[in-house]
Amino acid sequence: MFCSYVLVDVARLAIAAALQPSRMLVFTAIFTSLLCAVAAVDAVTRRRHWEALAWFVVVAALPVNSLALNGGRPSSSDESRNSVIELASWAEQNTWGGSLFLFPDAGRELYPGVFRARSRRALWVDWKSGMLAASFQPVALEWFDRWQGSMEGAFSRERLESMLSLPIDYYVVKSAHRLPGMRTAFRNQEFYVYDAQDLKYPRR
Repeated sequence: MFCSYVLVDVARLAIAAALQPSRMLVFTAIFTSLLCAVAAVDAVTRRRHWEALAWFVVVAALPVNSLALNGGRPSSSDESRNSVIELASWAEQNTWGGSLFLFPDAGRELYPGVFRARSRRALWVDWKSGMLAASFQPVALEWFDRWQGSMEGAFSRERLESMLSLPIDYYVVKSAHRLPGMRTAFRNQEFYVYDAQDLKYPRR
């Protein structure tokens, strides 16, 4: 995780952002679980039943702990991911292929990139695209201008209204930042989607 912070957030290396070093921790857990399972099977063949039981407990510990700590319900990250997937599915099926989206309150979160990949729709700007553009100066400069103009700093309705001159088709905000009284193009538990035309010319 320290290497990920230094290489991505400090050095801003595009190759590091693509590789995502922190994900290697996942493989460590997987290989550890596999080795414990092999050790448990070996203990069974040698009739060391208590040793085998101990190894199987280690193998089962991670998924059991995850369920126990969350009461058997999906984690909040799972719920958020499902909301992003649902949003992306709606966008793919109900918007023009060249539609341009902006998540003005996403900050440095990475879910806009998940949306882009799954919906096959373009984003005006997001944090991850800036990390990937770090080694390409013209792209980085354009990204920085867009980031400063629409994403830097705290979200507010007034700031959103100041963006309406941008060539953006849809604005997606978290449910906490929904705009009361405004018509939505789509919404779910996590997100509210507003058509730029509805924001520019609200219906009465």
